Amino acid sequence: MLKWFNTREVDEFAKTIAADLIKRVPATAVDPSDTKVQKKLLSTQNWIFDRLERFAQGRSLNLYQKASFGNTLKWALKDAAFAPEVVDAWTQELVAHLTLIPAAKE
Repeated sequence: MLKWFNTREVDEFAKTIAADLIKRVPATAVDPSDTKVQKKLLSTQNWIFDRLERFAQGRSLNLYQKASFGNTLKWALKDAAFAPEVVDAWTQELVAHLTLIPAAKE
């Protein structure tokens, strides 16, 4: 039962993902109308989706852990001064993707 509430691993992973996002796409560079930025965002999104899939592989993440991932990611991005709509969009997209990854069989 206590394992269900253990979020240390997913929280550390969320911080890593946020740090990588911040390095790849600084908060000041998010201009969706710029085609160069759009290409950078798309390649970054694909790269992060791959990392999420590798992380989730072999793990059976429960609802609480997925929510904790989203919360940790959201606050890290907010602290990095991203616009609130960007933070919400990335958090929603990454948590949705994490949720859609098939759970590991135990």
